[in-house]
Amino acid sequence: MNLSEQIIYKILYFFLKTVGLIPLEVSKKIAKFIALLFFYVDKKHRRIVMESLANAYPHETRVYQLEKEAKDVFYNTVLIFFEISWSLWQNSNSFKKHCELEGYINYVNAENKGKGVLLLTAHVGNWELLPIAFSGLNFKKNALYRPLDFTPLDKLILDIRSRFGTRFIPSSKAMRKIFKALKKKESIGILMDQNVDWYEGVFVDFFGKRACTVTGLALIALKTKAPVIPVFLIRTKNGYKLQFLNEIPLVETNDKMKNIEINTQNYTKAIENQIRCNPNQWFWMHRRWKTKPYCKLSR
Repeated sequence: MNLSEQIIYKILYFFLKTVGLIPLEVSKKIAKFIALLFFYVDKKHRRIVMESLANAYPHETRVYQLEKEAKDVFYNTVLIFFEISWSLWQNSNSFKKHCELEGYINYVNAENKGKGVLLLTAHVGNWELLPIAFSGLNFKKNALYRPLDFTPLDKLILDIRSRFGTRFIPSSKAMRKIFKALKKKESIGILMDQNVDWYEGVFVDFFGKRACTVTGLALIALKTKAPVIPVFLIRTKNGYKLQFLNEIPLVETNDKMKNIEINTQNYTKAIENQIRCNPNQWFWMHRRWKTKPYCKLSR
């Protein structure tokens, strides 16, 4: 970074640390106010959230109910910022007091297979706090990430995410590093709940509608036979719950393309199930169904 970028980085970090001094219970009240303000001011994202919820729950015709869910989505999104700031004052031991661990035996069983572990996750709950939630667990962690264009913010987020030992791998040209990490019996965290262009993925069912989904996780699992474990950090009344769910069995047929489609569908279904359990904790502001399965040609 050049000098101006370093200054911006320090200003951003100081701002986050300062916000982090606000007690979490007070932050929640502030977040609720800011979220409500953004809900009414940010018409673009309000429309996206409302349309996405309507797509996912087509039988829910009560507008006021959709608005209530949408306001909760805005609240969840704003609260993530305050929780990240709060986490800068936490260490592994202090965070444990706020976090319940569930299903870790699923990870242990997968790790014992000796092929490394692929951790499937999504933008549910507070995914940004997963590295600190992992910090007290005895396994080597890696995660894919997409670098931001704004260098100071990219470095700040990367420094926050990696300060507890998780190694972050840029998503472009990452396959070699992924295979190397799995060969060392390490874990790789992969987010796969966002829309991609038609040439980057396959269409699978997501809330009853076709959604173009990245195929990377299925390709890696099929090549390495590394087990896939869904993992999520869900917000609860008393803090958080770090959930390691059951391994998703790898499906293999004689058709390579079908293998990719079936396994990608199974991974997407695991994400959908988690969202259905915590509908207002998913990032509905993302246009998940943006890429269409086909387009009609004009005559």
